[in-house]
Amino acid sequence: EVTIRASQEGNITYEPAADVVRTFRVLKKTLTVRANNLERPYLQPNPPLTFTYEGFVLGENAQVLDEQPQAVTTATQTSDAGVYPITFTGGQDDNYQFSFVPGTLTIRPIPQTITMAPIADVIYQPWPFLSFPLQATASSGLPVSFTVSGPATISANNILTVTGVGTITVHASQPGTINYLPTTTTVTFNSVLGDKAKALVVKASPNPTNGIVYLNISNPLQEPLRMLITSPQGIVIREVQLGANAFFNFELDLSTFPNGMYNLQ
Repeated sequence: EVTIRASQEGNITYEPAADVVRTFRVLKKTLTVRANNLERPYLQPNPPLTFTYEGFVLGENAQVLDEQPQAVTTATQTSDAGVYPITFTGGQDDNYQFSFVPGTLTIRPIPQTITMAPIADVIYQPWPFLSFPLQATASSGLPVSFTVSGPATISANNILTVTGVGTITVHASQPGTINYLPTTTTVTFNSVLGDKAKALVVKASPNPTNGIVYLNISNPLQEPLRMLITSPQGIVIREVQLGANAFFNFELDLSTFPNGMYNLQ
């Protein structure tokens, strides 16, 4: 509070005048303290929490404050990805009063990678089918799931079974979480015929057929082989034993079977 007193002592002509007193208050200047919005990746330390001042007078700056405010946040280094408030604590001065404007700290989810070893080409074997487990790891430590395209299947316990000849692509995926972005990787290999299978000569007529098909099979190898005829659903409908260095003729009645592609394996 400021008091101003006006006085007049008088002279030989005038007597002294009564003093006049006036008072007024000097209010604190409002100082706006505004937090800067910040962001960082998941699991990284919080960046310095910065803020700006608006409202200093007479060229003053933060150095004149009796106690400077501090910016704080509830987020820690291990906090989940999301948006966290930046607020203020402390701050005091005789000449300034504080108006705090909060900000936000945004924690972003981070990428992850999947490591999966290459799969070498395999020689197709029709019965029993070739099977082996699939393995892959995510850098996040989260579980990896598999899908497959091509002549193969994957069981619930990640066992891949090769069901034919061709190119097989395995897709390993991790769908991500609040803290990790989704990712996928692929591994491609081939299922090829072995020398024994390549040596066989098979002729089928008529092809296509709506009834009986005549099969001519030549096995030039000096060892017996076994051939399977399977339905489009993979069901074995006939097994043929092929002697060494032999030639076979037989007929197969498919009239009672559903339409589709039948395989000789």
